[in-house]
Amino acid sequence: MLNVSTKGEELILKANEIYIVIESLYINDIKREINNLDKENLLSNIKDKVFPFPYTDIPFAMFSTHSESFPISSIIKINYDVIIESEKERCFSTDTGLIVILIPSILEKFVEYYDYEDLVDSMTSPINLDYWSKITSDIAQDEIGLVLAPGIDSGFDFEGSGVYKINS
Repeated sequence: MLNVSTKGEELILKANEIYIVIESLYINDIKREINNLDKENLLSNIKDKVFPFPYTDIPFAMFSTHSESFPISSIIKINYDVIIESEKERCFSTDTGLIVILIPSILEKFVEYYDYEDLVDSMTSPINLDYWSKITSDIAQDEIGLVLAPGIDSGFDFEGSGVYKINS
């Protein structure tokens, strides 16, 4: 199983683990700068150096899991202007509606193999699942997942581009 959601299916994650949620296109930006970042402070360096204000101050969200399943209904659309500072860590922006959810400890390794254009290069579907399978083959299924927004009128808040909060 690839741990991919395209129509609102739940992902399988580790219970009681911290994850980050990031726009799939942004990972290419991280890849370009990864060698210039302090690995000991990787996540804060990504925010400060790869996505400096005014680019975005919410390039990724962090959340803790409480169970082994992650319902896509946990992704709630919000208005950027009403983000509460204490909840900002759980907020992220997306341009494409295609997001990656992963544990922070594998981010550095993952970006080495990742390329957004290869991920969306498919003649038969919005995601190249063969490519996703290849680049995640050495990663435990419950450490990474891919979510494509189910779209407008899907019944989910996560419809595509915008600002979202993980409601966990």
